[in-house]
Amino acid sequence: MPEARRDVARIVFIDDSEPDNVFHEMVLVAADFAGDVMAFESPLEGVAYLRAQPDGPVDLVFLDINMPATDGWAVLAALKPDLAHWPDLRIYMLTSSSSPEDRERAARTPGVTGYLTKPLETDVVRQLLAT
Repeated sequence: MPEARRDVARIVFIDDSEPDNVFHEMVLVAADFAGDVMAFESPLEGVAYLRAQPDGPVDLVFLDINMPATDGWAVLAALKPDLAHWPDLRIYMLTSSSSPEDRERAARTPGVTGYLTKPLETDVVRQLLAT
């Protein structure tokens, strides 16, 4: 029998937009998420947090694609050596980009679980938390 997925306890946002991060945290609350949420406007700080995981394992990451200096693709490249150590980590590209090229790239990028277009919606969060 396959092992059941553990409940989502910790979510990380890596997005340079503070207003988007605040809004998405409100969406999590509206979806009855009661776990820990960390938001990083600096992709490099987000990568450092994920590598250290000082508060325990991270379950979900919502990663923006379009950020200055270090975009979401560079974040994924930086995390690539670490992904094998986090078999239960789910990374969703959460972006304002509706580009078919970005969607296709995400689909073929190891470590990416899915592609979501901003804004994050309550029913989508509930569905992600239930799977």
